[in-house]
Amino acid sequence: MPIDCKHCNAPCCRHAGLVSKELDRGDGTCKYLSWEGKCVIYSCRPFVCNTDRIYEKYFKDRMPREQFDKMNADACDFLRREDGKNSKQ
Repeated sequence: MPIDCKHCNAPCCRHAGLVSKELDRGDGTCKYLSWEGKCVIYSCRPFVCNTDRIYEKYFKDRMPREQFDKMNADACDFLRREDGKNSKQ
């Protein structure tokens, strides 16, 4: 099942600076992440933020969609755990 980023707590958006300096608001967090934790440009988000487009362009001939979705879900879980560790410090 694809990741439903519309209802996410945005762990990848809190680490956008690792992927794109253009998206970084200066602290590693995406400059388009609202204070409520939602993407304010979700409907027209950049390519790097769109897992559907990334799958179609780079992965559809390399792995089944289910495997790609699992890989992304695992990455989200990892980032959530990292966010949890950092908030306890």
